[in-house]
Amino acid sequence: MRNSTQTLVLALACTSLLSGCIEAGLVLVHGTPNDSASAPYEMGTFYELSFSSTDVNVPMGYTVRTDVAAGARETFNVEISYPSNTVGFNGFDVWGDGAYIGGFAIDFDASSPGVPERIFPAYAIDVDDAYIDTNLNGTQEDFEPTVRYMLGPAQTRVIQVNLPYGGDGNQVRTTAQFPFEMRLGLRAGIFNTPSTMQMVPLTTIHTSIDPDTGHSNDNAGIDPTVINDTEMFEFAPATFFSSVLPSSRTGQFEQPTTVFASAANGGTGILRNCGYRMDSIVRVRLDYQTTDPATNTPTGTINTPVDIAPGATQSFVLTLRPSQEVFNGTPIPFIPQPVEIPIVCDGPAQAGTVVGVNTLQYNAGADLADVVALSAVTTNDGILAIPGPMGSAAFGVATFNLGAEKMVTVRPRASYGTAPLALSICETTGQAGGACINPPAAEITINMPTNSQHTFSTFGTVSGEIEFRPANHRIFIDYEADGSIVGGTSVAVRTVSNP
Repeated sequence: MRNSTQTLVLALACTSLLSGCIEAGLVLVHGTPNDSASAPYEMGTFYELSFSSTDVNVPMGYTVRTDVAAGARETFNVEISYPSNTVGFNGFDVWGDGAYIGGFAIDFDASSPGVPERIFPAYAIDVDDAYIDTNLNGTQEDFEPTVRYMLGPAQTRVIQVNLPYGGDGNQVRTTAQFPFEMRLGLRAGIFNTPSTMQMVPLTTIHTSIDPDTGHSNDNAGIDPTVINDTEMFEFAPATFFSSVLPSSRTGQFEQPTTVFASAANGGTGILRNCGYRMDSIVRVRLDYQTTDPATNTPTGTINTPVDIAPGATQSFVLTLRPSQEVFNGTPIPFIPQPVEIPIVCDGPAQAGTVVGVNTLQYNAGADLADVVALSAVTTNDGILAIPGPMGSAAFGVATFNLGAEKMVTVRPRASYGTAPLALSICETTGQAGGACINPPAAEITINMPTNSQHTFSTFGTVSGEIEFRPANHRIFIDYEADGSIVGGTSVAVRTVSNP
């Protein structure tokens, strides 16, 4: 896995050097483009590639990490390919044009691992195209890196990352000026794991910038260096499962936010050294600790992996501490997102990411609502069963605002591919029976004072069949205030013949 992992990482790491150097106050030494002709095109000594899920037939994202050596030549282009009948591609615009789809981060300070000094978001352009916003202005500009999906030869799918002038727009600097660590992540949902258990080959072609031009190959003088590698990755039905409650929180900068988690070993062997990690690209420190499940009291040593016996469930408390990111003296708003916090053990064992089950819809900042939402279905199993193929059903949601008083818009939505399903919502009286205060609508906006409680009913009507795939087919409730997501919850949804 060494070459494929490092290839992808270093390509995007170099995009951040210009902004990172300015922010850090470093002095850049400029020369002619061919000053990198003798520079090594090499990878760091540390590297890691992790899929957010290796379970079959579920949404998948991935995160890669590596260190970058000072003096290494920058990258111009990377192509990652895999067979078209294996990993599925749902499109960069799966959440809409211009949506946040992930990002990459650089860490200059080894004393604070996991909390990057600089974060650059990635945004969708359309179904096949995205870009890395290295200018942090929400608009694609010249020389910003692009990501493109295409069909390749021999029935392959190709993700191409293009980095003009090494990705930083500097036409003369062609090597990394100092060492750092970086992470790249794409949200779960852009890709799907294979539908059946199998080994999947991942091939990467990694091309350095042209030593003659500092850009693409001019076929003259010294040619760019190319690294080509294929590695195999195994996808199989999951036997390790996890959950997080509540599924949404809003934090204050430099203050702790806590949620509870549990992990269950459904396999036949002991899972060794199991611990949580932060997969999403966020400026947040994550700590975990085992708890007594009866009282939620911490019992173990902080950030210490544990073994989980076959058939056993281990409970944890997770603590997130967000930091304010500043770029050239200007605070950068936190990007609210479903944060992926997988638990992994020795070997290939990991609990797959299921958005809404073991992710945390997270936001951070001052003067924000902090909506904690808990959903409930009549069967108490987290699954809304709708009589098919033309039936309706409803579930309830209890909501608590632990943050600032805000006008909050509440709206239901179905996950990608969950169709045909029409949704509506109403606020209820909170009494037995859950009567609507007003007729159900596609969304409602109400005032939520600090420490207030509210209840809602969400109605789903189908005009077809919805297969039982709880990781894929879900109904989400989003809470939005001041143009930002401040809470959420979800349930799985299916149709049944005899509910």
